[in-house]
Amino acid sequence: MPAKQKWIVKDSPDPDLVRENCERFSLAASVISIALQRGFENPEDLEQFLYPRLKDLGDPFSLPGVSSAVQRIFEAVDNNESVVLYGDYDVDGVSSIALLHHFLAAYGLKPRCFLPTRLEEGYGLSIQGIEHSFGDDPPTLLIAADCGTNSRDEAQFLKELGIDLIILDHHEPSTDGVAQCVALVNPKVGKDFHYLCTGGVVFKVGHALLKTRPLPDFDLKEYLDLVALATIADIVPLEDENRIYSRRGLMQLDRTIHPGLVALKSIAGVSSQAGAHDVGFKPVSYTHLTLPTKRIV
Repeated sequence: MPAKQKWIVKDSPDPDLVRENCERFSLAASVISIALQRGFENPEDLEQFLYPRLKDLGDPFSLPGVSSAVQRIFEAVDNNESVVLYGDYDVDGVSSIALLHHFLAAYGLKPRCFLPTRLEEGYGLSIQGIEHSFGDDPPTLLIAADCGTNSRDEAQFLKELGIDLIILDHHEPSTDGVAQCVALVNPKVGKDFHYLCTGGVVFKVGHALLKTRPLPDFDLKEYLDLVALATIADIVPLEDENRIYSRRGLMQLDRTIHPGLVALKSIAGVSSQAGAHDVGFKPVSYTHLTLPTKRIV
């Protein structure tokens, strides 16, 4: 018979501290009490937790591999190279590819997007998937998003073809070693940002690109809705910068500039302010949809 679980309840926080913060933030005592019990006793920390701000985002270049990725991407921009974006078929993978396409297109590139099918090419980078992504026109640069960290054989295959590889990912690196490539941007190979999904990683890269070569007419905030979709749907911890992406991204989702998200909101019946439950779990009927029979690469 399993051991009986024992609940350990933390002591109630100081009533005066609860009252003070209730007045400061205009929130119920129950909410403030829980936040205080979870360690947010400093008013500044509590405010940052309750109301995440974009100005609190960290330097994107502190993420491992970002500098090398930015350098190679601008090399592709300057030489008008052929680029393939290779993603994954979940929400994080699709959102990441969409983000990447917007960023690169803003700098004048015309990248081709490829999402592997589960039955034909399987998950992540595969030799078959890589060959399918090329069509009749092999690129000079392939950027893998939400996959590739441990794809050592596939990275070697691309190297032998003379094709550079950038990997933007968040999955755990193998103890046997990671793929050898021009740039591996994965927070799990560093000391910070381990909570990010690939959508967050791609946003960091986009932020770094714009810090290096600003585009006056490109507003990063307009793409936070895609980052929020990736973050919430991939069930990564909603902590630190992920709270910023999710909160501001859901606000952006209400006024999204992306026709695809407008359509998804309509299908899901999201007519009022979008919440995390609308992204993470929303029963939808697809009976009236006409789906394409061919994949567009």
